Formats: sequence, structure tokens, C-alpha cells
Amino acid sequence: MYKKRPRVPPRLHSRLDAFFPFISCVVCLGVAVLVAVFVSKWDTPGFGVGIIIIFLFTIFFLLALWLGYYKIRIEDGQVWLRFISREVTFLLDDISGYALTYRSAKGNQVESLSIGLKDGRFFTFHEQYYSNFFEIKSALTDGKSPDPVLMGKARDWWEP
Repeated sequence: MYKKRPRVPPRLHSRLDAFFPFISCVVCLGVAVLVAVFVSKWDTPGFGVGIIIIFLFTIFFLLALWLGYYKIRIEDGQVWLRFISREVTFLLDDISGYALTYRSAKGNQVESLSIGLKDGRFFTFHEQYYSNFFEIKSALTDGKSPDPVLMGKARDWWEP
């Protein structure tokens, strides 16, 4: 039976899943409590090292948490990906193919979409980061075919 594709709006923006800002706030609140405890013991030896370790741990944890998130904007056939420190722009026509991979996480199956560009670059988007993942997937894969070479790259990237 023919399955109708969802209509892709002319302007599409990624929407961050509510889980990630919540976890980030919880982590920052936890660090604030730890810092408050340390401040009450300011003259204890090793205090400065403890504060630095907690601060660095928090920064690395938050970076690792947000590492897989690209802010995506699709408008008039052009795609903008914004990451922590860079922005990439390309046309939808530059997408040469895609690959879907699946992983189990806490009993649920999580889908990831890798898209390959004609210049050899590829980007991977993970379902757990986006509340509108399936709209984004539909917009990026519309009219494209799965790419077995990209599937190999995506699987190699995921394998430990």
C-alpha cells in the first residue's frame, strides 16, 4: 500500500527536545549547590582545586550532552546547521543520500539519520535531540535514496 509522505513546510526549524534543557538546568543547580557548600568551607586546604575540578567536570558534561545537537533551519531549499562553534550551509540538492541507523537505549529503539553531501561530508542527527525529528528527516530525505557507503560510515562511527 502506498504511504503518503508528510508535507514539509517551506520553513522548518529544529525544536530541541525538552529533556536536554531540563537536564542542563539540573546539572547547573547541582553545581551551584556544591559551590555553595565549598564556599562555606573557604579556608579548607585544597578548596581551590576542588572548585576547579567541579567546574571543569560540569563544562565537559554539558559539552558532551550537547555534542550531538545541531540547530537546523531549512528554508527555500537551503539548509543551515549551527553547531557549538560553527555554521554549515548547503542546498537540499547537495544531499547525495542518507542512512538510517537504530540503537537500543533503555528498552527503546532510537533512530539516527545520517545525510551525505556530494563533497564527501556527512552529518548525523539523533532522534532524542529533536521533538520534530520526523519532520526534519522527511525534509532532508525527500526524493533521496539510501546510500550503502554512508551506511558503512555511520555504522563504523557508532561501533565502539
